[in-house]
Amino acid sequence: MNNTFTMSTRYELTEEGKNRLSKVITYESGNRVEIPLNCNGSVKWFNDNQLMKKKETA
Repeated sequence: MNNTFTMSTRYELTEEGKNRLSKVITYESGNRVEIPLNCNGSVKWFNDNQLMKKKETA
């Protein structure tokens, strides 16, 4: 299985005036993966704590 892909950097200014930097991988099939980056080039990880439900204490 040989996948050909291209890799590019995307820089975007959002409507809120914030900069958005990401690495985009586009495969030959047309599928795309966009990885958000911090300004220093490290991956911007999603904070899973936002999805966790708080335990109710009785």
